[in-house]
Amino acid sequence: MISRRQLLAAMAATPIVSMKGTGSAHALPNNDYKALVCVFLFGGNDGFNMLIPNDNAHYDEYATARPDIAIPQASLLPVSLNTGSDLTLGLHPP
Repeated sequence: MISRRQLLAAMAATPIVSMKGTGSAHALPNNDYKALVCVFLFGGNDGFNMLIPNDNAHYDEYATARPDIAIPQASLLPVSLNTGSDLTLGLHPP
């Protein structure tokens, strides 16, 4: 069985996905151009295991909810948020 990472790596290696600089969006003179790119993998995404609370109180709640699959707090990749909240989050490590 192929893993999700292997699938994404194979997709990135295909000529259709890796065409760099061939689209007209690269030539737009407007500097405030924004795009939203959605990738549908048609699989499960555990959002609570992708963005993980990193402060001790919320991490304990996360670890209690996922006793077998909780990511160790020390291995989380830090994320900077400008929300005005005291909540800190970490990303699932690669």
